[in-house]
Amino acid sequence: PIERFVVLYDTRKLEVCLSAQGKYIEIQFSAAGLPDGGQIRNFLLEKSRVVMQNPNERNFHVFYQILAGASEDERGECGLAEPDYYWYLNQSGTYSVEGTNDAKEFSDTRHAMNVMNIDQNTQWDILRIIGGILHLGNVTFVEQGSNASLPADPAFLQYPAYLLGVEESL
Repeated sequence: PIERFVVLYDTRKLEVCLSAQGKYIEIQFSAAGLPDGGQIRNFLLEKSRVVMQNPNERNFHVFYQILAGASEDERGECGLAEPDYYWYLNQSGTYSVEGTNDAKEFSDTRHAMNVMNIDQNTQWDILRIIGGILHLGNVTFVEQGSNASLPADPAFLQYPAYLLGVEESL
């Protein structure tokens, strides 16, 4: 999943932040518009933030962005609801940040994907993965015997399985 995908560009420089992969990419261009240099930096990714947040802290921005900015078709395909429906988002009770427009940020993210020539099918796959992760957070498990756990309500597996393209019985 992509936490945030930001492109800052002018005629001489392109910067991409792939936070979910812990990568920051910078590409410099010549006056003729051809790439002539660049660098990739790694940085720490807080994977535990997906499943748990501190009080007054939000999860990864892209979750709120997709919920605020997805089109009706995207919302329907990904089964998107309000942030308080999702366990991964409702633990802290913080759904917005002052001065942040999640819908605009989502639009910027989609624009960045287009600038990077990420085709529409791949963009849909990314949205489905993000939706699948949100839905997986609502699956709870109960112990069965000493070595097994089963979903408390198997119906909660149906939509994430569909979005992630896996059999729900797996």
